[in-house]
Amino acid sequence: MYRELCEKNNVPEKMRGLYHYYGFATANVLVEGLRKAGKYPTRKRLVSGLESLKNWDNGAFPPITYSRNDHAGVESVILLQLQGGKQVAITDWLE
Repeated sequence: MYRELCEKNNVPEKMRGLYHYYGFATANVLVEGLRKAGKYPTRKRLVSGLESLKNWDNGAFPPITYSRNDHAGVESVILLQLQGGKQVAITDWLE
């Protein structure tokens, strides 16, 4: 999804990178929280919307779960290796 959006919006290759990707992925989580907050979001509704995410897969991070007592969200990693100038996953998600 990230690459598709970058291409659709003519984001130059030199602008794309790790921090750009993480910014995109993090904003994606916020957008989902706002969507769940409803037509008239408030801080309380946004928090409730985010806390309703259970194993939510946004395609950029591992499945995300928030709760009233846990706002860490991401609790696993995937190991990548550079192969021929491209990132290749060498593991599944690790907790």
